[in-house]
Formats: sequence, C-alpha cells, structure tokens
Amino acid sequence: MRNIRSLTMVNIRVEHISEEGFHTGFSAFRETLTFLFLEFFSTSFSAFVTLIDYFPNIAALRLRSLVFEPDEGSVPTLT
Repeated sequence: MRNIRSLTMVNIRVEHISEEGFHTGFSAFRETLTFLFLEFFSTSFSAFVTLIDYFPNIAALRLRSLVFEPDEGSVPTLT
C-alpha cells in the first residue's frame, strides 16, 4: 500500500488517535496522500485535526456527514 494518493474512509468512528497509531497505519503513504474523503465520519475535533495534520501534502479534503463528538482534551495546532 505504498504511494497511495487518494484515501476514502466511510462509516468510521475514531475515538482516540495517537501519533504512534497513525505511524503504524498510515506511514506507507504519509508523504504521497493528496486527496482525503471522509464520509459518515465521527470523531472529536482534536482527533480530526491530528488526522488532517498527519498528511502534509493533502491538496483536497472532501467531507460528507462529519460528526464531531465532545472532546475534553486540547486541540493540537496545525503545522
């Protein structure tokens, strides 16, 4: 799964995302991903920011039916 440029995630709920978890699941295409589509996606705002910030080359982000859940933690800054 190297060099993936487009990723679609449908009907996913993300409760917590750690940097280690991202590295394990997405490092093979971190630098090549340019399009991300999230559909029926549920997460906290801080996890959403962490997800978006993990991929530095995203040129297009498409969102459909995104639900933000309560988040008591701090929101990371975008780089």
